[in-house]
Amino acid sequence: MKKKKPKKDNSERWMFTYLDLITLLMIFFVVLYAMSNVDEAKYSQVSESLQGAFSGTKYMLGEGGAGQQKDGSDAQAIITEEIKNQVVKMASKTQQLQTDIHKYLKDNQLEGAVDLKVEQRGLVVSLKDSIFFESGSADIAPEYAEHMLKIGSILNNLNGDLVIEGHTDNIPIHNSLYASNWDLAAMRAINVIDLFVKKGGLDPAKLAATSYGEYRPLVSNGTKEGQAKNRRINIVVLSSEFYKENMKKQ
Repeated sequence: MKKKKPKKDNSERWMFTYLDLITLLMIFFVVLYAMSNVDEAKYSQVSESLQGAFSGTKYMLGEGGAGQQKDGSDAQAIITEEIKNQVVKMASKTQQLQTDIHKYLKDNQLEGAVDLKVEQRGLVVSLKDSIFFESGSADIAPEYAEHMLKIGSILNNLNGDLVIEGHTDNIPIHNSLYASNWDLAAMRAINVIDLFVKKGGLDPAKLAATSYGEYRPLVSNGTKEGQAKNRRINIVVLSSEFYKENMKKQ
């Protein structure tokens, strides 16, 4: 009888399956990484191609990903130029807005009552409460209501959202109208919005009121001067263009 050939040891065959699995996982994570670093320009081109397909306009991606119409015109160049024009227009508008506010404050001798500051979220216009409000009250001083209204109308020219923020010092307030500094700051912000909507005709959908009370001071409340600086109403124009333009100037 023929001797049976000894069977090869297959105890390590699982290694092939394991290596295949590891390879697939590596490919999977590479794809995820690639998706998380999508080139914005190429994404825009693909998006335009899809829109063109659904609207009946023929788009195709040429060499280097450049979007082109069927008639040979460079669609990507047209889109890029349009976006660039919009950005330039917005930047110009924000600069003009700041100039208008500075001029109005100077003409009406309000430079010491209003501060302008550019933050990453947008333009912040701070109104001192001692000028625009009675002490411990949420009522806007009648002689300054028109000035506040004019500032609001100038800011509204950008057509961005406005957030009205109420801030106080750390001295507790307890009376029949306001249970805390939060209540006082909130009511002041609401009254500013009420003025903007009823007298200025601003769009309520673009306005929001918030109260920080004493919890976001600009400086220490350890002095009378510091407390006075912390009592304020902020009108925030939400627009990153202010921050971008400010960084360019620095």
